[in-house]
Amino acid sequence: MKLIYLAGPLFTNTTNDWQQKANIIKAFDAEKTILVESGGELVCYCPHYTWYIDSGDKHRDLWLKKDEFLVQKSDAVLRLEGESKGADLEVEAAQKLSKPVFYSIDELFEHFKIKRRGEKEKNE
Repeated sequence: MKLIYLAGPLFTNTTNDWQQKANIIKAFDAEKTILVESGGELVCYCPHYTWYIDSGDKHRDLWLKKDEFLVQKSDAVLRLEGESKGADLEVEAAQKLSKPVFYSIDELFEHFKIKRRGEKEKNE
């Protein structure tokens, strides 16, 4: 089992609450896809949950510390599409630790040599 840290936009370029929710949903979708299609071989830490549950800035420093710790503990980082200074910093942290960083779910599966479940059915 490998731990994958999901780094992606949350607040960046959000002009309203709906855009922020769309960013959270994209992250949740990526997490579900990775878990289900890897058959549980890849599990994700999705920092978007933290913000969704405690959507205020009052604990921001604590969440950022926790995120930094979890980047260190992860086996890899998946950088989700979209502009994000925070996600870029998480990628930078991973690279300093020589952690692999991926920009697509396909790259992630290929690196860990995991066949995506349902792949055969999609190609038939």
